[in-house]
Amino acid sequence: MSRRMRDSLSVTSRPELGSAELREILDRQPELIVRYDVTTGRIRFSNKTYATAFRSTPSALEGTDIMDLFAPHERDEVRAWWSGFTPDEPVRAHDTLVETVLGEPRWHRWTDTAIFDDEGRLLEIQAVGRDLTDANQLSDEVHRSEARFRLAFDHAPIGMALVDSTNHIRRTNDAFRKLLGCQAERIIGRDAGDFISDLSKLTTTDTPIETVLRSPSGFKRWCWVSVAHSAEGDRLLQIVDVHDRKTAQDRLAELVGSDPVTGLINRRGLRARLSRAVTKAHEERQLVGVAFLDLDGFKLINDSLGHGVGDDLLRSVADRIRDTVRPEDTAARFGGDEFIVVLTGLRTRQDAVDAANRLRQALASPHRVRGGELTVGASIGLAVAENPRQSPKDLLRAADAAMYQAKAAGTGEIVLSDHRMAATLDAQIDLRGDLEAAAHDDTMRLHYQPLVDAAGDIVAAEALLRWERPGVGPVAPNVFLPMLERSGLMASVGQQQLRRGCREIVELSTRVGRPLDLWFNVGLREVVAPNFAANVRAALDAADMSAERLCLELTEWSDLRDRSHALTVLAELRELGVRIALDDFGTGYASMDLLRDGPLACLKIDRGFTAALADDGPCRERALVAAMIEMARALDMQVVAEGVETESQLRRCLEMGVGLLQGWHLGRPVAPADWQV
Repeated sequence: MSRRMRDSLSVTSRPELGSAELREILDRQPELIVRYDVTTGRIRFSNKTYATAFRSTPSALEGTDIMDLFAPHERDEVRAWWSGFTPDEPVRAHDTLVETVLGEPRWHRWTDTAIFDDEGRLLEIQAVGRDLTDANQLSDEVHRSEARFRLAFDHAPIGMALVDSTNHIRRTNDAFRKLLGCQAERIIGRDAGDFISDLSKLTTTDTPIETVLRSPSGFKRWCWVSVAHSAEGDRLLQIVDVHDRKTAQDRLAELVGSDPVTGLINRRGLRARLSRAVTKAHEERQLVGVAFLDLDGFKLINDSLGHGVGDDLLRSVADRIRDTVRPEDTAARFGGDEFIVVLTGLRTRQDAVDAANRLRQALASPHRVRGGELTVGASIGLAVAENPRQSPKDLLRAADAAMYQAKAAGTGEIVLSDHRMAATLDAQIDLRGDLEAAAHDDTMRLHYQPLVDAAGDIVAAEALLRWERPGVGPVAPNVFLPMLERSGLMASVGQQQLRRGCREIVELSTRVGRPLDLWFNVGLREVVAPNFAANVRAALDAADMSAERLCLELTEWSDLRDRSHALTVLAELRELGVRIALDDFGTGYASMDLLRDGPLACLKIDRGFTAALADDGPCRERALVAAMIEMARALDMQVVAEGVETESQLRRCLEMGVGLLQGWHLGRPVAPADWQV
């Protein structure tokens, strides 16, 4: 900052804070500038750089208590800092860590100037912060000797851990041990991934990640984790506790009605805006509409590439929505990957459809995120308030129902609500509530369908999830499974049922007097979720079941971007002894790189191709099945034919050399108690 600028902020020359010219100059400064009243704690002024660092705006921060920007355990330290100022020594400097709008922790050196009245009472503090994070601004003293490094490491205010090339922890400092709440002997030698979620993402990037730190007692805290690599392959992990600050910032954003990730108004702010829009539309005899956007494909990106990338993508989506809507419309983030646009001044229902088409087109092109391109679409539900008795809540519910209809119709669809959808929405809400309760209470069960070898012996059983809804009866899997996926419950339900499946197949094997293998369905999103391989190992250990008796059935290799991570997890499972099968082969989007690089042991031919093997089946489909079998043999993979429903299909499969067979002709899925010995 220039000397002239510092003079303009000096004790003796207090600026007119409402001056537009001064405001513009200060907002352009790279330094963080804030001025606040010590007696009330209220912020009198902040420049744009300062407000952006706290995911806010200068106008939103004005009048806010400065203590809201500090974690509770930091506030006493701040007050103690204030007490150190005197009229004779009104200027003091110190270093702190500030989290930027992108969530990146940055070190800043602050120069605080205290302002006193004529009687020596402290009135205000004016703080200017300069970024010291870049290497050319940091002191070289830390690197001068190993002894000084140890001193800095051991007494660092943030958690630190030295990790070797095998990911095992070799050294920790006191701050890291305090975060975990345990002594060094419970940490040293352990895999760092046991404590830090998403740690594998740091193997390919130097960008800090926001993730969860898990203590041995189960306590969890939000932290920022960065890594420094050594030439020998060791890594220095730096863990910054941002749990309290993140909570405080989210609370502050909630108070001012804005979403901390995208900068759009949040759900709370939306309710007020929508209520005013509905009232105004009725008074002026116009139409008001709601567009409910749900991003297609976002969950896969967020699960596989991490929440940091997901947040960047949400920001890009929000920017395009802002650029597309009219000034009189309102854009909001409703939560997760859902956005709302309030459309005002509509003349006809078609105006709402036209607006939705513009939004869909704006979101369709790839988004530039962290040097790569990511593509998401949007399913859009529309509702238009034509009846004065429709409340804002009714309008949102109608748009939500239309959005679910759009999702069911496929990706990128637009559906305009009608009166029949309200009843459908009520039924869906009730169904989803019962399903979430069943997932939480672990009341869903597994049925088992036999797999038979060429000799006619039952050698394995596929576990199939079943749900009996209380007071209603069985619910079809094609109804509740997609709902589990959309709600984000599939991973936790999958873990529950894998443990149950391993236990029950061991019990079933004892009853029939011979070992049966378990075939269990998993989605690729589950595979790339944190600790998937560890959870599989734990399920096998709990049931005292060998890994060779488990076969995981994958849906075909779809548009998964983090393929390298998925292949790494699959290879880890295969090394453990678990077999990997590609389910429903011949449908969807197969990828040759999975067949080439993936550790596959089996191909499971889709039932649609098996049906063609009947005596009167099409010759073209039979030729395709023969080609699949030959390809599997060339790749040294076992072939399974599912959907064997007739004697002629069974005979043709055996003639073509299929090794395992499955279908109602050979046995229907039944509960373990009904399995015929």
